Amino acid sequence: DADGTGLTGRTLESQTLLDMQATLNFDSAVKEDSFWRGIKLIAGMNNVFDEEPPFAQNGFASGYDLSQGNLIRRFGYFKLSKSF
Repeated sequence: DADGTGLTGRTLESQTLLDMQATLNFDSAVKEDSFWRGIKLIAGMNNVFDEEPPFAQNGFASGYDLSQGNLIRRFGYFKLSKSF
């Protein structure tokens, strides 16, 4: 870690994030002429364990060094698409 005057003697802890995503494609389970053909559902979650980045003296007002940690906390998402 470092601040405006140089190295502080502190080291930053490592950060390991786990992101997960699953896809359900209906094509293999429905008939050729079914409405459900071409529908795909994607569900996922980023930062599954909600890891907070380590504190860094070098950071801006937030206290985090954006080059060493990720400020994005846990969030989930869904995507539904249909191809024609």
